[in-house]
Amino acid sequence: MIIMSGEKYDVLITSAGVASAINVISSLRSAPDIELRIVAGDMDPLAPGLFLADRSYTLPPISEKGYIEELIRIADHEKLDYLIPIFSREIELISSRIDQLSDNDLRCMLPMPSTLSIVNDKEKFSSWLTENDITGPASIDPHEGPYPLFVKPRRGSSSKGARSVSSIEELGTIDITSNIFQEYIEGKEYTIDFLASREHELMAAVPRERIEVKDGKAVKARTVMLPEGVDILRKIVRDLEYQGPGNLQVIKGKKGIFVIELNPRFAAGGLPLATASGPNMPLMLLEMLSNGTTEPMMGYRSDLLMVRYLSDIFIEERNGLLKRI
Repeated sequence: MIIMSGEKYDVLITSAGVASAINVISSLRSAPDIELRIVAGDMDPLAPGLFLADRSYTLPPISEKGYIEELIRIADHEKLDYLIPIFSREIELISSRIDQLSDNDLRCMLPMPSTLSIVNDKEKFSSWLTENDITGPASIDPHEGPYPLFVKPRRGSSSKGARSVSSIEELGTIDITSNIFQEYIEGKEYTIDFLASREHELMAAVPRERIEVKDGKAVKARTVMLPEGVDILRKIVRDLEYQGPGNLQVIKGKKGIFVIELNPRFAAGGLPLATASGPNMPLMLLEMLSNGTTEPMMGYRSDLLMVRYLSDIFIEERNGLLKRI
């Protein structure tokens, strides 16, 4: 990275109640030789990330009119230069209003709306993979099989509603129109945390084996060497004209690597492991926003294990104000 000693970053991080926000804050705090000021926002005044920041704000719901204007107001008041949004729905909104942020001197890097429309719709992404000669699970007519098959919502995150189905009788009341049905792939599941430049070049990529997953998040994981997976990711980034952070989920089976889905955000489960292994991707993102570029960091420490546990923040309320103790 082209991080200069004494570099100063004033950054707004939103959706501070989700695990991904905690990961980003922790990664940025771990960087030496920079001056960092973090302002965090969330609609929940008890969101844990608010108490890990230097300043915090309670935000309106993302769906509320004027949400973008509120972010701009906070950034102007706090003299912030950078925005890192965390939550999927928020990323879609902010991507569609990126010019408005730029006009108000608030810098952010996200996939373009045309890219998000593909990766956030699992059926569209599956079709895109086929059109671009990238192997993914084949689509299955649930009335015809073969079984077992895998069902997941067309839109969604954290693996909610995703599961294997062993027979047509198990379909039950599953809404066929809002879900997609694919062949069941046996093999090991991997996630590749990555960062891409505005020129759609891969700047960092850390593959990890998901050893144990809870609520769609890796709680036990190991970094691995997966060069063929990184090569596929590099092609996806280039052909999708992708920019910004993301994580690619793949399964390596007997017939090779199958691309499952691409999530256009920092990972809720594995980002701490990626940072510990070498590349600090949130910091690299700020460097690109600041200087227009950063040095690629494709190297990382392999066979590094991570186990996760819950941690606690204690807060007291005095005169209507919440403060970490």
